Amino acid sequence: MNEIILELETVTPLFIAGADQRNIENEGLRAPSLRGLLRWWFRALAGVFTQNDITFLKKVENEIFGSTNSKSKISIRTSGENSPSQITKECRSWDEAIVWSDHVDYLFFSCLDKRRDRRRGIIKVISRPYYPEGSQFRISLSGSENELKAAIASLWALIHLGGVGFRARRGCGCLKVKDVRGDTFGLNFICKNPDELEEFLRNNIETALKIMRELCNVRYKPTSIPKYAVLSPNHSSLFIKKISGKDWVSALDEIGMWYIGQRRGRKFVGGFRMNLADYSLSHAIRDAHRNDYIASNKERRPYLGLPVTYATYRATLKGEKFDRRSSQLMFGVYEINGSFIPRILIFRSTFLPEFKGNFVVEKKVRDCKGERKIILNAALPDSSVCSEITKDCYENLKASNWQVVWGLIK
Repeated sequence: MNEIILELETVTPLFIAGADQRNIENEGLRAPSLRGLLRWWFRALAGVFTQNDITFLKKVENEIFGSTNSKSKISIRTSGENSPSQITKECRSWDEAIVWSDHVDYLFFSCLDKRRDRRRGIIKVISRPYYPEGSQFRISLSGSENELKAAIASLWALIHLGGVGFRARRGCGCLKVKDVRGDTFGLNFICKNPDELEEFLRNNIETALKIMRELCNVRYKPTSIPKYAVLSPNHSSLFIKKISGKDWVSALDEIGMWYIGQRRGRKFVGGFRMNLADYSLSHAIRDAHRNDYIASNKERRPYLGLPVTYATYRATLKGEKFDRRSSQLMFGVYEINGSFIPRILIFRSTFLPEFKGNFVVEKKVRDCKGERKIILNAALPDSSVCSEITKDCYENLKASNWQVVWGLIK
């Protein structure tokens, strides 16, 4: 039995909850949550070789992490040293209600509840419970060598390419390794020099993929667009940007400037995401008061992730037969000896393998009879634009002086 122990520290706030979502006291980074994340990253790595053979991928995954019919071959233990925090405050203006920055509050929006109390003339701000930056955790993985190799490769990807908890794809829950004990099978978990970050990332991604290639015993053959996110050099790309910021907020602000642009009033304009918007559709949603049909041949934001929330209009855009689709963009922050470096990871995959339906908008309206919900059938560009958006994203980042570390999306 082999074992690896990692001492971790949060780089950005980690919003997470246990089985009781209302109470995270002493929950920390739970083993079941971590196991689910390791499974996701295992699929992203091993899927490079199994490609669209979902049956084979599932078989290999279950042999390592277990299933309803078999026990996991990997033991996971976690512990934490810090208690969660929560932000609660009352403000007189929206500017005063900013918690971290305009951009960070936007990226973290579902973690922050900001509501105007018109009777009292204030704005209430309440955050989800969270572990602040600098919180300490420990993770232990143990198992036989072959299975542990795959689990450690998945853990490396989770820490250095992803995040943990709510809004992990938008920069929450980024982690760094402070110490590691045990055999890492050629994977390096600690980068000590920010100038060596590019080489550090490329070498370890290649090592992780080598581990998965040996496990699956399949050679990599570039194929058409995969059905799910995979870390292949043809269907993913990792960008970083060296900045002079000295904290995680400035690093996420750099991402926010590229993604949503600058704030004008209470709206953002000029960013990559905002340039995909059709505001005439937003106005149609605003003006709707009964079940209706709306259309746009320009609105493409749904292909960056669903649902799309129109908070001002109390409306949500989602699929006709599905509520959610994860974003193909993952944001994060590296912290190396006091330097904070933003990262953006792009995955190119089909929007949804079985997507054939339309979009709908659910909106709450009030009239003389009280509050009710209306449904707007929404005709938007078809899912073929999803691939175009990821290619545009790749080219846009290059043009915005972000540095390509891994992958090429054509």
